[in-house]
Amino acid sequence: MADFMHDPIFDIFRDEAHEHLKMLEQGFLDLDATSDSAERTGIVGGLFRHAHNLKGDSRALDLIPMQQAAAVLEETLEQLREAPDRIGPAAIEQGLLELDTLRQAFEAWKKEFIRQADHSSELQASGAITQPGEVVSSNSTGAASWLDEVQSVRVPAERLDRMQNLVGEIRVLQRANGEMQQQLRTLRGHFDEHSRQLGGEVRPVLEAFFNQTRQIETRLYQHLTREQMLAQSLEEEICQARLLPLTMLADSLRRPIRDLARSLGKDVRYQVDVGNIFLDKAVIESLRAPVLHLIRNAVDHGIERPQDRVRKGKPAQGVITLHAGRRGEKVLVRISDDGAGPDYERIRQRLLSQGLLGRPEVEALSPRELIQWLFHPGFSTAAVNEISGRGVGLDVVRDTVQRIQGRVELDAPPGAGTTFSLIIPVTLSTIRVLTVSSLGQTLGLPCSSVLHTGRVKVSELREVNGVPVLLVDGEPIRWITMADFLRLGRSRAQIKHEYENFVVVQQEHRKLAIRVDSVEDEREVLLKPLGFPLVGVPGILGGTIRPDGSVKLILEMSLALVEQATSSSSRISRMQSVARAPRILVVDDSPTTRAMLRNVLTAAGYLVQTAVDGVDALAKIHETHPELVVCDFEMPRLNGVDLTRQIKARWNLPVILVTGREKEQHRREGLEAGADAYVVKSTFQGEGLLEVIQQLVVKDRESP
Repeated sequence: MADFMHDPIFDIFRDEAHEHLKMLEQGFLDLDATSDSAERTGIVGGLFRHAHNLKGDSRALDLIPMQQAAAVLEETLEQLREAPDRIGPAAIEQGLLELDTLRQAFEAWKKEFIRQADHSSELQASGAITQPGEVVSSNSTGAASWLDEVQSVRVPAERLDRMQNLVGEIRVLQRANGEMQQQLRTLRGHFDEHSRQLGGEVRPVLEAFFNQTRQIETRLYQHLTREQMLAQSLEEEICQARLLPLTMLADSLRRPIRDLARSLGKDVRYQVDVGNIFLDKAVIESLRAPVLHLIRNAVDHGIERPQDRVRKGKPAQGVITLHAGRRGEKVLVRISDDGAGPDYERIRQRLLSQGLLGRPEVEALSPRELIQWLFHPGFSTAAVNEISGRGVGLDVVRDTVQRIQGRVELDAPPGAGTTFSLIIPVTLSTIRVLTVSSLGQTLGLPCSSVLHTGRVKVSELREVNGVPVLLVDGEPIRWITMADFLRLGRSRAQIKHEYENFVVVQQEHRKLAIRVDSVEDEREVLLKPLGFPLVGVPGILGGTIRPDGSVKLILEMSLALVEQATSSSSRISRMQSVARAPRILVVDDSPTTRAMLRNVLTAAGYLVQTAVDGVDALAKIHETHPELVVCDFEMPRLNGVDLTRQIKARWNLPVILVTGREKEQHRREGLEAGADAYVVKSTFQGEGLLEVIQQLVVKDRESP
């Protein structure tokens, strides 16, 4: 296979093969969605041509595995063309399986192609030099084809990211140059002031310096203005180059939806109406997981089985619709289904069984208030199965969307299906922030979360149930310091001023007044991701570079953080404070172990949340405050020993290590890190673990 790299025809084949595979999958799904015989015949004809072309191209390039796989698929489609009456679910399923085999052969070849790409490009470059006397063909068709090829250039997404970062650095230099311009203006002012105080020959000399300085300042201003315009144009062009059609995401979901519906014995039609919407590559990537989760939930829990739908007077086939449109500077993505909708009675029973609310409070909740509970961590009315119930709920969907500066809305009128609305930005590269000073630092707050700013007389603050509040238009809003908001421990004693500055932030139905030292300015900034050790830290969205070169942190105004900060004054939190079962966090990178521990602990009456590794666990602890942690020893990113050290240093929670490592040195290492107990998996007994947990939870609750 080594010689195939020497011919650029393989670049063309790679792109054409990718398009053939895409059209083949789309065609099979279209075939599955229609029962019209004439339409099916036309679709099969198109499918056959794609398979035939792939077989021919693969054979010409001596790509035997792809040729053989394409030939099998071509034979199946040829039989369907000759006998259209055989087109049915079984034939379509067979075709999709054969398509999967063909795609695997293509991916295997492409992996080898990419591996050798660097070497091949050097060989191509060395052979592309025209020797003296060489005649270049003037064939018009060839020239037109060549012109078509050079009209577009493929640029890896990583290179676009680097280019955008460079634009950010240019912006930093521009702001620094702007400060230099201000310094030059100040210097000119000094010249002018001193020249008026002096006389004789000194004054003409200073005036000459003054005039030269003014000329330099004028030219510098002109250059800076031109530079800013060019940098802005470059930034806009790069942002446009990063945009991808939303149809790319919508189409990628067709196969998973189809396969899931069939596995559940349901008949589902997937409708797409996203128009000509384009989103930044980073937004598309972040959006796929929550959208896929919502659609899987709709297929699994929303859409009823055909016989149940017919009994309710509905069509046997359920419908899931993905719709998108512009809403000002944002994009609105709606995922709707015509299924049964949430089971409100089951939500009420779940609230009662978990001790989250009392019966009078539960009965007083409206349908809109009830469905908001679906977004709470660990809250679900669904049974654990292969499709759902894996510790990934609507709270994760909400948090993921919030991380890209979006929000989620749920509308579910009783018996009328369910609609999730995701309001998201077009790009993540820039964000409008309000700059504030607090805790001795300069911080940025996303303007999308800021309601207003102000200054209040300290004597005008009030207390409600022992909690300080700020009255805004007669509405009491919880008052806290920035240290309290970021949960940095007890806030240091503040100097009592007559007046205090504040910022009111809002996420959905929650409002919060945060005390700050000062409010500076509002501007559009280039948002940069943060590396270790701040990557993934709750409450921090990213950073941006200030004119002096320092980093300004941009805070994440997530609903989880705002809810925690307002918890003691909120009605829901007062209801949650009613006696409830202890909350336990299970941390393990093995899905099997997580499920086993969850089942044992849930059956024992504990509220259980799971995390996939140590980093995920730190975020969960910060957000939900469990009373005990059960974690694995060996995990990616952050292992159990290091996680235990951090938990003990930051929260001092009880920790039980459950591990397969049986050596004494491992047990000693875990206990030295601060673990309260060490349980070996090979000797694991549910009763023994429960006894240890009971002792630690009781001890922790009784401690002052």
